[in-house]
Amino acid sequence: MQIAKTADGSLTLFNSEAGEHYHSVGEGALRETYEKHIRPALNLIGAAERRSVKVLDVCFGLGYNTLCTVLELTRLGFGGKCEIVAPELDRRLITSLDDFCHPEEIKEVDHIKRSLIKTLRYEDKKFNIEIVIKDAAEYVKNMKRRFDIIYHDPFSIMKNPSLWSSEYFLDLFNLLEDSGVITTYSASAKARQNMRRAGFLLYAHPFAANSGLRSGTIAVKTTLNSDLKQVWYKGESCLQV
Repeated sequence: MQIAKTADGSLTLFNSEAGEHYHSVGEGALRETYEKHIRPALNLIGAAERRSVKVLDVCFGLGYNTLCTVLELTRLGFGGKCEIVAPELDRRLITSLDDFCHPEEIKEVDHIKRSLIKTLRYEDKKFNIEIVIKDAAEYVKNMKRRFDIIYHDPFSIMKNPSLWSSEYFLDLFNLLEDSGVITTYSASAKARQNMRRAGFLLYAHPFAANSGLRSGTIAVKTTLNSDLKQVWYKGESCLQV
């Protein structure tokens, strides 16, 4: 693993086996986490007003999504209970996070990070977090739980096709609450087609042209009452309305 500094100053790692970084170097690891996953997901489900929020974090990786969810819910004044389940195949990666330098704000939840590294679990009155060392595609096949939010954050479809197949997305469709939301950094035509085949409605992140951020995809079961643009496919072409 090689450490890489990203555009917003936060760090990520380069996985030599996958041939990819865990985050966008050009967009920033922390910025990508908040803008493509945490904030749109929590906002769309109205997390701040809920009594409970259940999250599936695929894949845990360097822990940005899980740890920043804790930070953002705390900032929002969330008073309920949040459960996070995070499948991750690489146990050695979790252990190595003891030496990984997360951004300063994540150090506010360093006690959670330490517990997850050591025991793969953390629980207090508000948060219940579990890392499951399994292949995510196999893990979700047998799950009976349902989730309000699914962060879909594996390596790309070229490197990890099993986590972008229509069969896999159908498993996620069955796990997602009717009012739930899936976020992913990818706008791949093939990935979006497979999401549509599984039954999802798709929306693009509303990033301005000068933001420096590339739009990913937001997947839901029911039409959103928002200003987001819905995207769908006819043949190989992506259309927007």
